[in-house]
Amino acid sequence: MPDVPVKATLKSIAEASGVSTAAVSRILNNDPTFSAREKVRSRILEEAARQSYKPNMTARLLRKGRTGVIGVFTRAGAGMSAAESPYLSGIERRLAHSSQQVFYQFVATEGTAKEEPLPFRFDAAILLQTVPEALGHQLRVMRIPFVCVNTLVDGSALGILPDEPQGARTALDHLRSLGHRRIAYINAFARHLGHFSVDARHTTIVNHCLTMGLDLVAGHDTHPSSNDLAPVLDTLVRRERATAVIAYNFMTAIQLMRGAYTAGIKVPDELSVISFDDAYPLGSLYPAVTVVGVRGEEAGKQAAEAALQLASGTPPPEEGTALLDYHLIRRESTAPPTG
Repeated sequence: MPDVPVKATLKSIAEASGVSTAAVSRILNNDPTFSAREKVRSRILEEAARQSYKPNMTARLLRKGRTGVIGVFTRAGAGMSAAESPYLSGIERRLAHSSQQVFYQFVATEGTAKEEPLPFRFDAAILLQTVPEALGHQLRVMRIPFVCVNTLVDGSALGILPDEPQGARTALDHLRSLGHRRIAYINAFARHLGHFSVDARHTTIVNHCLTMGLDLVAGHDTHPSSNDLAPVLDTLVRRERATAVIAYNFMTAIQLMRGAYTAGIKVPDELSVISFDDAYPLGSLYPAVTVVGVRGEEAGKQAAEAALQLASGTPPPEEGTALLDYHLIRRESTAPPTG
């Protein structure tokens, strides 16, 4: 039976070198305050190499009050794939090139989950999308610094948020420039209620329509209860005479495009469609959907960089709230109204 290699330890190196464990530890850690003869130092280093000694990085970090782990939290059902979340893609890309380990966890939304203790400590955390305030409270109690991305939680060192009013104005300005005057808005589904963007987008759309003299047709303040939007669109286009519609987000836009097909409404000939969020598969649909979107991957990298600085004990260069500008990506789903 082959011999099983014994894991090298400070004790095994000390015994083979004829010195104390403390001396081995201080020499291997390059302690500048520890003095030893060069012959002793060489003997310890040679023995450590012979035994293929590898330091316990976890123990080292814990002695420094660090864990070497950054926690990334998002709500259950938000989708953790990079295709669905450019923010997450940016976070992953930056942290992949760091020495930190990454722990991902789904958390339930307010009212559906018990407040359970965090599984272990982190050097810093990133809160993504909608997460419960209870999580922020736990992090504050444990004195773990955190960064928020596309969510609002008290106590964050930095909040990176899309500029929702600017995005809503950009969408409306685009439709108005094409000649649309009767605009519909498909508000958020119930599962998205609670996110700060729901009120911010709707309020801005209402106010900006008033400012520009646009007609915002009835139904903008209701939240769809069914994924089948065909009856809703039939009413908006054929009774309310809307020539353009804004979708709350990419998931709403997917159901909207399906509903238009089912109702026999041609996009963009009869109805122009524009959505918040440039996420897959909006650019791959036919017609491809015009969007207002933020550069989420860059925002994710910014959040990860801030978290790495917090993990090292250094405040990020930018604190408070950083707003992300929306930009228009024009595709095939918007055109001047006909007739």
